[in-house]
Amino acid sequence: MHTIYQCRYMNTNKTAIIIVGLLVIIGVTIEIINDFHLIKLPDVINIFEYIGKIGGIVLLLSKGTFIKNRTLGSWVSLCFAVIIVGALFKIMHWQSASVLLVVGLLGVPLFYAIHFYQKKTKTLLDILKLLWLTSISISKIIAFLHLPYRNQVSLLEIVLFLIMFAFFVYEQRKNLVT
Repeated sequence: MHTIYQCRYMNTNKTAIIIVGLLVIIGVTIEIINDFHLIKLPDVINIFEYIGKIGGIVLLLSKGTFIKNRTLGSWVSLCFAVIIVGALFKIMHWQSASVLLVVGLLGVPLFYAIHFYQKKTKTLLDILKLLWLTSISISKIIAFLHLPYRNQVSLLEIVLFLIMFAFFVYEQRKNLVT
C-alpha cells in the first residue's frame, strides 16, 4: 500500500510525463512538416517544436546522472557556452562562427560518450540517449554548414528521439506501477 506522499508524487510525475509527451508529439509533428515542406506554418507555431524538444530534454536529463557529474557537467556547460557564442558570431556574420559551433556541437556528445563509457551499468535508454545526442550534433552541423542530406539526418534525429522518449515513458510507467 502506498503512502499519501507516494501517491501524490506518482500522480505529479505521471502528469509531467503526459504533458511533456504531448508537447514532444506536437513539436515532432511540426518539425516533420517544416523539414519536408509539407505546408507553410506561421513562425509562431514553430515555437512549439522547440518547447517540445526542450521539455523532452529536461525530462530525460532530470532523471539521469549526467548533470550530477560535476566534472563532465562543467565541460558540457562550457560546450554550451561555446555554442551560444558561436551562434552569436553566426548572427553577426563574424569570422570563426563555424569553428565555434562545430567545436561546441562536437564537445557535447564527446563528453556524454565519456560519461557513458564510465558508467558501470549501461541500459538501452543510455545507448539511445548517446545515439540521439550524436545525431542532434551531426544534424545541426550539417544544417548550419548547408551540407547535403540535412533532411535525412534530421529524420534520423526525430526517429531516435521518438524511440528514446517512448522507451523512457515505458520505463517510468513501469517504475510507477512497482
